[in-house]
Amino acid sequence: FRGILPEHLFADEPKLAQQWRLRDASCTAGMREEEDDGFASMEQLLTSHAQELAAVILEPIVQGAGGMRIYSPSYLVKLRALCTKLDILLIFDEIATGFGRTGRLFAAEHAGVSPDIMCVGKALAGGYCTLAATIASDDVARGVSGEGTQPLMHGPTYMANPLACAIGAASLQLLLGGPWQERVAAIEGQLRRDLE
Repeated sequence: FRGILPEHLFADEPKLAQQWRLRDASCTAGMREEEDDGFASMEQLLTSHAQELAAVILEPIVQGAGGMRIYSPSYLVKLRALCTKLDILLIFDEIATGFGRTGRLFAAEHAGVSPDIMCVGKALAGGYCTLAATIASDDVARGVSGEGTQPLMHGPTYMANPLACAIGAASLQLLLGGPWQERVAAIEGQLRRDLE
């Protein structure tokens, strides 16, 4: 479909993170100002194609599709600022990283940034059934809903499946009602001890 559909552009992957702790309170904990997080490739790509791009989509903190590459939160901080400056939507794919899997409820929290659109799934229903959701900022939601005209109203056949949604609600209650952060820290501690 080359020449018919818009071309996808790919930046080099972020550089692997130096020692930083996922559960530190600040995204800058353990990072040096001069640390090379590999953002230069993304910056060059976005600035040279800004007028052609609608959005940037990536998995925050952990590139699961890219070989479980853990990268620095500083990359996301820089990306959020540049996308805002260039008026490019920022989309985070939190399907594999959301719901506490990195020690925060969402991986984006390690960088203290919010995307314009967030895709969530997998752990949303605790693995009992398939359920996914797309979360959007107010600006994006208003643009999609078109002030009542719903120009992009579309959903898959199983959208809002009552059983899946009930399972999702129960799963979230269990997660948020329990000591999930302590559990993640305990698993991290055990992995560190056993892998050293």
